[in-house]
Amino acid sequence: MGAILGLETITGQTPPKWFSRTDTKQLLSHLTELRWKSSTEELVKLKDHLGADLEPLGKIASEQEPLESFMARDPSPEREMFWHEKHAEYEAAWQEPGVLASTIKAFLIALQDGPNAYASLGIEDPYFTEGFFEQDLRDLLAMSEWARDQGIPKARLFES
Repeated sequence: MGAILGLETITGQTPPKWFSRTDTKQLLSHLTELRWKSSTEELVKLKDHLGADLEPLGKIASEQEPLESFMARDPSPEREMFWHEKHAEYEAAWQEPGVLASTIKAFLIALQDGPNAYASLGIEDPYFTEGFFEQDLRDLLAMSEWARDQGIPKARLFES
């Protein structure tokens, strides 16, 4: 089954638009690899090749178990410290939707301006070459712009 990616708003409002061509599992996988800076990953290659700053796309939160139930399995200080580190990471994923939108828009423009970027980097994955990746980005851009236009102060990419 696997996890999927979405946009969560701090107000709890749900974007009226969603991903139109995929279930986002591949986008989530590539963004996770971006976070770990895997040099063999297609998105990392594209980012480096195009000189793009994709840091906002690497900030992804997921559901977090309450501290009490997390600690019930192993009440060690190390485990509690781990929970607090993860909680801080999830909270740091909140960002202005306009920042997310401008990051995505700049990357999409760079992809259009970089002729044959996929071929020149040896990227043959149909997710990229058949347009699914760029469509996922355009869909995420629409969600981010919607949140910005609604005046929503914070949004984050969310894995569920």
